[in-house]
Amino acid sequence: MPVYPLSPAGLQKAAALFSGAHETLIATALAGKMRGTSVYGSHPDDPAAVRAVAGDFSFFAGDPAAAGELISSCTVPLLAPAFPDGEGLWAPAFQAQFPELLTYNRYAFSRDPSCFDREALRRMAVPPEGFALRPMDAGLFRRCLAEPWSRDFAVNFTDFAEFARHGLGFLILAADGQIVSGASTYTWYPGGIEIEVDTHPDFRRKGLARAASAALILAALEKGLFPSWDAANLLSVRLAESLGYRQMGEYHVWCNERRDPEGRTHSA
Repeated sequence: MPVYPLSPAGLQKAAALFSGAHETLIATALAGKMRGTSVYGSHPDDPAAVRAVAGDFSFFAGDPAAAGELISSCTVPLLAPAFPDGEGLWAPAFQAQFPELLTYNRYAFSRDPSCFDREALRRMAVPPEGFALRPMDAGLFRRCLAEPWSRDFAVNFTDFAEFARHGLGFLILAADGQIVSGASTYTWYPGGIEIEVDTHPDFRRKGLARAASAALILAALEKGLFPSWDAANLLSVRLAESLGYRQMGEYHVWCNERRDPEGRTHSA
């Protein structure tokens, strides 16, 4: 079954098929205002299956039997059903198209702003001695793009002007000015941002990511935006919980390593 861009009626049907999904990346894709986002379906006006793409992720909803070409034509590495209770139906459909897919656990968190203790976050938003916390600016934005480990702090934005309109970010700099850690906007959606957190391998386990994350959470809340967190591993889960997030549970993504040779799985 071919893959179609969606008409206004098709987009309404896609929104209905995705209704109730927790992932903010789906809201980003449906908004269609970030580079690389898309929503396609098995029919332009009345799709039985739909695919929403944002960043490295593609989410699927509807009837897996109608999604063969939506899956096979997907060019981003991470695939997942929009609703975890549909994993048993979607996993065979993914593996039929890409037999080499690997499965990873991810961890979702509640989007309840009352979970945060702002005073505690202010105390955490102070980096250790010898390091400096800096908000993202045009120069730091360009420097993030130049390093593979930090590209996801900026890569989904066309330029810094777009980032300044819709994103927030805080970076940790070493004494020599090197960017060593940070928390930034991976994607944005109406009412919030999806957080990307990472630290250079040589500077991990120093509390740097926690300081940057606390600063970003506070800045987002002050702007009336929810700072959404979705964890790629248990270290990220522990960091999120230390910042106040409440875990909702785990779900799975399927990774096509041919399209993700570095094995990146979005490190928030």
